Amino acid sequence: MQLVTKLLVIIFLFSFWTLSSQDIDSSILKDSLSIKQKQKSTEIRKNKLKDSVFKINLNKKIYENGGAMGFFFYSLSSKLDSLLNVRDSLLLVQKRLRIIAQKPMKRIEDVTIQDYKIFYSDGSEEFVDTTLNVNKEYRFNYLRKDYFELLPLHNTAQGFNKLGYDFNYEKLKPQMGARGKHFGYMEKEDFPYFEVPTALTELFFKTTLEQGQLLDALITVNTSPRFNFSIAHKGLRSLGNYISSMTNGTHFRMGTKYTSKNYRYNQKIHFVAQRLDNQINGGLDSLSVYFYEKAIEDFDYDGFLDRSRLYTNEEADNRLKGKRYFIDQNYAVIMEKSDTLKNYQRKKILTIGHTLNHETKEFAYIDDRSPKGFFGDRLYYSINDRSELRTIENDLSALYRDEKIGLVKFGFSHTLWDYILKTRLYDSQKDNDQIANPIENKVLKKNQLAIFLNWQKVLKGYEISANSFNSIKKNFATQKFDINVNKSWNQKWFIKTRINYHSVAPNFNFQIHMSDFINHNWDNLELKNQVFKTVELNFGNLKWFNIDFNFQKLNNYSYFKVSPPKGEGDILNQPKISDELEIYPFQFEGEIDYLKIKLFQEISIGKFSLHNTIQYQNVKQVKGEEDSFNVLNVPEFITRNTIVFSTQMFKRALYLQTGINFQFFSKYYADRYSGLIGEFASQNDRKIGEYPRIDFFINAKVQQTRIYFKFEHFNSGKTGYDYYSAPFTPYRDSVIRFGLVWNFFQ
Repeated sequence: MQLVTKLLVIIFLFSFWTLSSQDIDSSILKDSLSIKQKQKSTEIRKNKLKDSVFKINLNKKIYENGGAMGFFFYSLSSKLDSLLNVRDSLLLVQKRLRIIAQKPMKRIEDVTIQDYKIFYSDGSEEFVDTTLNVNKEYRFNYLRKDYFELLPLHNTAQGFNKLGYDFNYEKLKPQMGARGKHFGYMEKEDFPYFEVPTALTELFFKTTLEQGQLLDALITVNTSPRFNFSIAHKGLRSLGNYISSMTNGTHFRMGTKYTSKNYRYNQKIHFVAQRLDNQINGGLDSLSVYFYEKAIEDFDYDGFLDRSRLYTNEEADNRLKGKRYFIDQNYAVIMEKSDTLKNYQRKKILTIGHTLNHETKEFAYIDDRSPKGFFGDRLYYSINDRSELRTIENDLSALYRDEKIGLVKFGFSHTLWDYILKTRLYDSQKDNDQIANPIENKVLKKNQLAIFLNWQKVLKGYEISANSFNSIKKNFATQKFDINVNKSWNQKWFIKTRINYHSVAPNFNFQIHMSDFINHNWDNLELKNQVFKTVELNFGNLKWFNIDFNFQKLNNYSYFKVSPPKGEGDILNQPKISDELEIYPFQFEGEIDYLKIKLFQEISIGKFSLHNTIQYQNVKQVKGEEDSFNVLNVPEFITRNTIVFSTQMFKRALYLQTGINFQFFSKYYADRYSGLIGEFASQNDRKIGEYPRIDFFINAKVQQTRIYFKFEHFNSGKTGYDYYSAPFTPYRDSVIRFGLVWNFFQ
């Protein structure tokens, strides 16, 4: 018996020593360990835990059979709870590792073009598109947008006359004005942010009109999967064919996109510095209009095809420059609860966001060499009119996502404007003590607070969204509400509907303007808000056709009107109309009904395809006064027809597209351009249009390079020289231009 007792004591001591010698390292729970150390420690503990559990199960079976060895393994099982605690600790470590785990990176061989993503501030997303198609042909231009409703002035970046309008996309708040200069101005919603698996470079090049070129270069890189940096610059110079029509432009852009390590915080930042300089000439004078149209027909003389021999009305410059600092940041306060999903996989339930936009703009008209009276009487020989707008916008929002409710965004928007006007007259008088009542520097300092609410929901296959924006203060207030309902079937058919109501104050240059030209000074601070009401229906098939019905109703429409020249008996005559341009701001007190129906159709037969775009427009004015003046002028019909031949060549190493593009619009009272204020003004004295524009193009794609060659308006010498882009401002003659878009994926 004593021997058995001694044996049991020895076995107990041996078993205690065996258990004590097991290495259970609690340091794996310390936060000071790096992620890699934790992962390594986790794997070691997992293996030891498996071995220990196996031994425990085996010893339990032996214990159930009794005996001294059973007692030995029973003592071993007493450590089971400790081991389970270790397992729980390991699970906590796994959970922590899952929370801070980074989104896995694709292997380079698995990367596709869809991984090169582009994001915009409105939440839309796309990827870098390196295909070659007809839409790329339409967008290979200065704006890199479709020109269907735009009629370019003679020189690149000189401006565009409108062939149609869409007030659905009217600016939410009042702007500076000088809308004729803003076509090429990059707004905050136009800025792209990137996410790329490898460095991406894009080069855009296109020849311009005489002595110049257009180049846009972009490079973007992700220094890590969560941080992207992009930098770009667009430069432009074009002399043009007419006197005083040269353009210069520079657009520098820089942006970043950042996501925090735990994927809760997101940030988008960009900086843009832009400057666009134009020489302005006011169009051809009355004698040059005659030579432009009739020289070959009446005199059989083609010397005026050298357009620099035609005289123009003005020799001056205008300039638009601006700088913008923009930051958009948000933080996910509440995220989807899950023990299996990593942070980057979990949905964001509640997000707090903040947006700051600080922007300064300056528009200037400079004339120190032209004594002509095109804009009327002047106070000084040298003119330097300037207007500046400083804008600070702060938006604070909360975004909530729920499967039943949908996406709801609520917030506040505060805007501060400083609009400043300066002229040489003011600069010379403000420091002159002998003048009793000097002209005051006109300054508008306004601020506005608004509430906005957005909602999105997918309900039984219908994408529904509603947005509202309502200002609190009366002056410079904005009220906007729109609702959208979209539906698609079989990834081919779709229908989109939209109802929009928008009330916004006219732009600042409608409110006040100061100039050293006597008849271009006004103060209209009592203007009413413009009201745009729109109903739109878009229906079609992604492959075959697309029909867009757009009905817009306008109230208190603000516009600039060309003042009739002062002739004998106030009778309009051709020389006076051509050689003078004075405009004034007006607000139409009646109602304008504007109907637009647009049809796009594509027909393909083998390697040939026909692309037709036809638009019908009708404007009806319900006059508030006895006034026969037509305020909103558009052509009744616009058409664009493109026939294309496409084929693969050289064992599919080259993809070729060639064809002819035909464009035509009916006659209408096109607006005249005033370089003094950078605006187009309505007139009812001279129509333009009903001339065909035919282009021949050859485009090719080699790997990721798209090459473009175009013979523009090659029929210009066959249809007569009566093609204008604005009254007394000729459209472009025939010209050969070429360029390319080249993407590098390093």
